[in-house]
Amino acid sequence: VVGIDLDLNKLNKARRKITKNLVFLHGDATRLPMAPGLYDVVVISFALHDVPYSIGLGFLKEARRVLKDKGLVYIVEHENPSDNLIARLFFWIALLFETPNHKIFFRNTLEDYFQETGFEFLNKTQLALGAVRLVTAVKSN
Repeated sequence: VVGIDLDLNKLNKARRKITKNLVFLHGDATRLPMAPGLYDVVVISFALHDVPYSIGLGFLKEARRVLKDKGLVYIVEHENPSDNLIARLFFWIALLFETPNHKIFFRNTLEDYFQETGFEFLNKTQLALGAVRLVTAVKSN
């Protein structure tokens, strides 16, 4: 398991919290230092809403590059505020703390990201009373 983040503070926090022997790298998720086709799974957790759409596409293009054929990408992200009341309330509260990209993030869907980067949507599970979603997609040929 390899964790990558551009924010050194978040990496150091993860290193302090995790007791298992995991690798944490300081790096840019749009330029991963891994060989193509190396991983079975890539997880992107609460990152897409913090960056412009073009950078989010870069995350997924790199995820696709390092995944094996039929590899999976799991995305944990805020639920679209139009999907339910809890997500809408969470969205308005999050605007107080999140980057300006958070509001813009919902102009596109995760399916838009997948279509542009060669992933096929598999399923979505709502978490945290519907305020968070776990979306699974597979690397398509």
